[in-house]
Order: sequence, then structure tokens, then C-alpha cells
Amino acid sequence: MDVERILGYVSPTDVPDVPSFVEGVINHETGTIDAPIGRDPNNRQKMKVTDENSKDAITHLRVLKRFKDATLIELQLETGRTHQIRVHFSHMGHPLIGDELYGEKDEFLKLHCYYLSFNHPWDENKKIEIKKYPNWIEEEVCQE
Repeated sequence: MDVERILGYVSPTDVPDVPSFVEGVINHETGTIDAPIGRDPNNRQKMKVTDENSKDAITHLRVLKRFKDATLIELQLETGRTHQIRVHFSHMGHPLIGDELYGEKDEFLKLHCYYLSFNHPWDENKKIEIKKYPNWIEEEVCQE
């Protein structure tokens, strides 16, 4: 079965909260990254912040917890570009921990959509919501 047909189109605004760990300490509490994204001409597998052949990309962030060399953030996407979160934070100098394409390899990429909501495919009046933090966030936060 076609997943999109069953679930319907899930727009970026239906995915409001994406927790992630980034390298380094982000000093402000909240912020918005408004930087256009296009294909990297030097590496077809990557995207980059550029004005050439790009599309608008907007990511909102909120700091949840600061660690010695990392920050746990919660993200909200206003647009849904390829690799948007990874590109925006790498461009800011805070690549996602474990992102071997835009940062440095770790045991795994520490990015997780923990909340998803969408309209029920057969009943328009019903909304389906899924909300769960992954175990790695609880483990990291409880270590301190």
C-alpha cells in the first residue's frame, strides 16, 4: 500500500516538535533561522545555504537544556526542505551530533520527531496524534 495515500499528505506544519542534540552551546533561548537552501554544486548528496537555485527555508528553535559541549533543542519547521535541519545547524556552526554528512559521525544521528499529528484518512473529523520521546533523550538528560 502507498503510505501517502493511507496517511494523506503530512505537511511540515503537522510536525511541530523535533528534539535534537547539536554540537556546541547555543547561547540564546529561542530563535529563527531564515536561510534559503539549494543543492551543493560541489557535492550532489548535500544541500547548502545559498541564494543560487534555492528555496526559502525557515526553522524555529527553542533551547531545552545546555550541556558542556552540546545543546538539546526543540525545532519547529515552517518549511520542509531536503536536509533543512541538518543544513541550517551546520551553517550556524552547530551541526547535529552524529550527522556524518554535515558534521562528525557518532553512534547515531541525534534527531527525532517525537510528535506527529494528521487527519484520519477515512474520518476527516478525527485527528491522529503520536507523541513519544525516544529513550536516548531521557538517557542524555538524566545523566547530568
